[in-house]
Parts: sequence; C-alpha cells; structure tokens
Amino acid sequence: MKISNPKIGITFGDISGIGPEVIIKALHHPKLNKKAEYILLGHPDIYEKACRLVRHGRPKVPHSFFGRFFHGTSEEKTLLKSFSPGKISRVAGCLAIRWIEQGVEACREGLLNGLVTAPINKQACHKAGFHFKGHTDFIADLCGNPSHRMMFYSKALKVILVTHHQSLVSSIQDLSVKNIVETILIGNQAMKQFGYPNPVIHVSGLNPHASENSAFGDEEKRIIRPAVETARKIGFNVKGPYPPDTLFRQFLNKENTLIVAMNHDQGLIPLKLAAFDSAVNVTAGLPIIRTSPDHGTAYDIAWKGIAGETSMVEAINLAVRMAGNRG
Repeated sequence: MKISNPKIGITFGDISGIGPEVIIKALHHPKLNKKAEYILLGHPDIYEKACRLVRHGRPKVPHSFFGRFFHGTSEEKTLLKSFSPGKISRVAGCLAIRWIEQGVEACREGLLNGLVTAPINKQACHKAGFHFKGHTDFIADLCGNPSHRMMFYSKALKVILVTHHQSLVSSIQDLSVKNIVETILIGNQAMKQFGYPNPVIHVSGLNPHASENSAFGDEEKRIIRPAVETARKIGFNVKGPYPPDTLFRQFLNKENTLIVAMNHDQGLIPLKLAAFDSAVNVTAGLPIIRTSPDHGTAYDIAWKGIAGETSMVEAINLAVRMAGNRG
C-alpha cells in the first residue's frame, strides 16, 4: 500500500559525531519533504544540545521522539555523563546500537514506514559488543538476513554493489552468476521504489577493459556475461559487461540508469567523486526501507556547527519517496 504521509524514523547514530547536528539542520532545510512525520530515535538532552548548536530553534516540521521505546531511561542518562564529542566512545556505540534496534523493530511492526540512520563508528560499536561489519549487515540480521545489497542513490549515479565490505581478493572469489543475477534483481526492485518503473541496468566488468576477450582474466567470460544473459532472459533490461574505466562516465546523470559494480571501491570511487555531498546509502532487498547519508561520523568537525546536512536531507527525502512508491 502506497503511503502519502509516512512516518519516518531517524536514528541519532553516534552522538560523538555529526549525526545529531545534521539531523537538526536537515529538519530545518527548505528542501526537506514536509509531507512526512519524523520520529527521532535518540536522547532529548542531545536533541536540545544540537538545537542550541545549530541556533535555528526547534524544527517546525512534524516530529517527535519515539515514546514507545524511549523515555530517557536512567541507564541512558548515566551513560550520557560520559559523553565525549569527537572521540571514540563505548557509550556512544551502546546508544547507537540500541536506537538502531528500536528503529528496525518499529519498522517491522508497522509503526514506522521507513528508517534513516545517522552514521555510526564501528570501533565505538565494537567496544559496546557489536560484532557486525557495519549498519548494513546489522540491520539485515535484525530483519532475518534476507538477500540484500549495499546500494547508492544520487542524481548523478545510481550504483549497487555485488560485494561490499571485504578484501578485494575475497570479493573476487565471491563473484558468481547467482550473486550477480541476484544483485540485478534486488537493484531493479529498488529502482522501482525510487520511482523508475522501467530501469536500464548496466553491468560493469571486473578487469581492465572488461578483459578484452579474456586477455586480462576470464571473469567476464566465465561469470559476468553469463549472469547478464541469464538476467536478460528473465526479463530485465540489462546490458554489459562494460569496461569499468569508462562505464561510470558514460552513464553519468542518466536518471533511469542503474550501474552494477563488482566490488566496493569500483562503485564507490566514481560515486563519491560525482556526488560526495549528496549520495545516499540504501540497504536494498530488506523488508523495511532503510537509507543513510553516505558519510561517516566526522569526529574532526563534530559539535562545531560546521557539518553539512545535504546528504542527510537527501537520505530523508529518499526514504519518504520510497515509502510513497512501495506497492
């Protein structure tokens, strides 16, 4: 069922970083979608502190704290006494994990229509007992580990990764016809949620010049081309493999186009070059909507009032857009 006035949860992320600041700035931003209600998963003391930092006052868009889960518990207040802006902290990691869990639970129960997550710091979370590579794997685990992919949205490029946070050697070893076809399927579904009913999908090669007929490796002939042909037979509008060094420039600013990259850096280097301040991280394939700004905690500028909110605004607006297009 399509939702015209969705409820979108926003986690504070790591409170030692820029998350609270960019959230408050985003809620004041003139380009923020005003048709949604925003539910904050965080601590009201941090909210008030961020409002004072931003100096815009309280945001006027409909927003509230998630009362069912969050009442400013004495445990959280005790943890906040150790709050250290700009530093790796077990306290910040503990709270970030808790708010993610609460947001995912609320989405799965239908109390929220989507979740936007502010950045976390993996070291801080590991100090708090976190055993996942990051947000993507943690949220997928909370959702029962469906097939999912790390995907990125921007006006310049839409990119989905076959493999993401792993070594380059292991990512190549994990390439298979099945994984690539599954990535195409998940990416096609996500593009429809973005509002593109008939996306064109372009698949990257792995090797220089897409191997030039196996001159520089056989992954294109053995794995990638068969995956493209299989996906095409299923009915997807998919082409490739293309030489990776020209593919991204060739389809820059093509609204209806999705690029399938074989690994993390192959996809993220051109994306961050083209849309560093505005790209949105999407966990595609989940039973819930989850987006996030494509930047980290930025401890070096945390709580200084200078963090840019553009990517957070884009992440929030995309979550609203996806909720509206979800059939």
